Amino acid sequence: MLFWPRKENGKDSPVAVMNGILTVDEIDLTDALPLRSKVLRNGMPPEQCTFLQDGTIEALHFGLRENGEIVAIASFYNRPLELEKIPPDSEPKKSLPARAGFQLRGMAVTIERQGNGLGKILLEEALKKVVCQWSPRPEYVWCYAVDTATGFYERRGFVSLSDGFEMPYIGLLHTMFRMIAS
Repeated sequence: MLFWPRKENGKDSPVAVMNGILTVDEIDLTDALPLRSKVLRNGMPPEQCTFLQDGTIEALHFGLRENGEIVAIASFYNRPLELEKIPPDSEPKKSLPARAGFQLRGMAVTIERQGNGLGKILLEEALKKVVCQWSPRPEYVWCYAVDTATGFYERRGFVSLSDGFEMPYIGLLHTMFRMIAS
């Protein structure tokens, strides 16, 4: 049984899932680092799992909590797509420079809970919150997706803009983006 959140008195109500409660909230970076370490960086010390943009005011971090425990994370940065990474003839290369965009980075779901729809819930709920908080209103979101995650993003409406590039210690990354409905 799955119920999507709805507004009650201007606030998001929890999402009920299989006898548990899921909530998507903005979290502190320090709350995101343990999961980044475990899932994205092979157990690297959490303090070494920060990104350059994490310390800026234009960074938002979200966590999906299941019964109070953070089981999924995602970070967003007010940062347009790096156009030099996309093929020169592509439609996004022609149309995106004039639009406001933001980057999704460091998305992870605990290994034990992967494949249960938590990533989808976190992504969609966090996107709603990001769009409401940033000005100018973002018109697209982009990310570098590891090769094994491209299917997840494609099912959420993202399009791959490249064949990918190799990133040391991470593997093959694909530049992907999705327009945000108005």
